[in-house]
Amino acid sequence: MKSVTVILSVAILFLLSSCLKPDHFVRITNNNYDPIINVMVGPASFGEVDPLRTTDYMHIPEGTSTISGVDKNNSSIVLTGNVSVTGDGKHRWTVTINQNGTLSIQRDK
Repeated sequence: MKSVTVILSVAILFLLSSCLKPDHFVRITNNNYDPIINVMVGPASFGEVDPLRTTDYMHIPEGTSTISGVDKNNSSIVLTGNVSVTGDGKHRWTVTINQNGTLSIQRDK
């Protein structure tokens, strides 16, 4: 009986500690009318994001990551910015490329 209690205690501690580790995922929504190429958020590479599309989520590290991309139809339009993600546990974020070329981020539910 004592060994069962110890095993359950260790399992509960393991589950609680894994829930507290930061685990962040980000996706891109392109609300622009042009495709955006070479889209990166930190180490996560999304490649080309078509107009009015949303990518799948990709893992990024906690902290500040650089966002970058280039308008496929006008290479002089370069998107740059930073995103800061923090918090223990699993979090999902959406970075939106707006029609005017600005970037916004929101935490998904």
